Amino acid sequence: MIHIFFPALYSESRKAGPYLTSEERKDFYEKGLRPAVDRLVPLDMNDWPADYRGEMFRAKKRSGGMAYQTKMLPEFAVPYLIEFIRKELKWNGVEWGAGCIVLHTVRGTKHGTKHTVDEEAANLSIREFLAECQLPYDILEQGDWYIDVGLEFSSTLGHCLQWKTTSHFHFVKAALRIADNHASRITTLGSSKYQRDISSHLPALSGCRIEPGARAAGPFEAVYYQQYTNEKALTYNPERGHHGKSMTIKEAMDDRQQPIKFIEELYRLYLTAMETNSSNARVEVRVPINYTTCVLQDIDYNVIIDSLVSIPRVTWW
Repeated sequence: MIHIFFPALYSESRKAGPYLTSEERKDFYEKGLRPAVDRLVPLDMNDWPADYRGEMFRAKKRSGGMAYQTKMLPEFAVPYLIEFIRKELKWNGVEWGAGCIVLHTVRGTKHGTKHTVDEEAANLSIREFLAECQLPYDILEQGDWYIDVGLEFSSTLGHCLQWKTTSHFHFVKAALRIADNHASRITTLGSSKYQRDISSHLPALSGCRIEPGARAAGPFEAVYYQQYTNEKALTYNPERGHHGKSMTIKEAMDDRQQPIKFIEELYRLYLTAMETNSSNARVEVRVPINYTTCVLQDIDYNVIIDSLVSIPRVTWW
């Protein structure tokens, strides 16, 4: 996915939220994108709508939905596109667009590059990953790139693993190699955003999510960090603002059938999972891509053991 951000539009009072208004989209298309493409590949412009209003008319279906077009550019034009867009916006008086930045996001690749915990395997894995994404290995030297690196712990006995709430400070410090004189920032939150993720409403067992500040990020310059467990995957289903399976109050209070079908299926899922599924503990960190092969390596074994609770699965007879 490719996202374009316009920092000059940011303000706490902005009512349009994180998206461009219709007028801003019009300016971006007519005074930035279209003239930039016209400069790069003028012979291809017959396929591009003359203005934003014309494209909105073309794209709108009878049903009210929108069918946007995909436009292809020759390979030689791609490296110059964003530079030309910035220049065209500036020349055409759209000051908020001249400082726009581009974010490239590669998604849907989680669990696709598992490897052993050593730098050689990590180096091979990142090279294969970049090749599959059609990104050159020297991408490290072009712009600012970040990558999510994960480490998963499982029980050889099939036990369920949970993070101790009291482990957060010690494990984060060990995983990110944060120096003692900066470690207090993990808990005082002087330069970090810290949020506990309580599992099953048991205060002593929980994961966490942290956005470290500059001095609390450690030598790997981490910008995001989380500890969690994977048992939620069995009910994962994003819908209507919820991350997992959910029901409404009206459905729950249905007087035609009790328990309702949803509750019966959820109960059955949990019962079968108790016999066949264990939960693994995971830690993920987002770091600049040049730290891919060295982050989450050589974490103190004793810290790992002290941070986890092992719970045997329940078996029914």
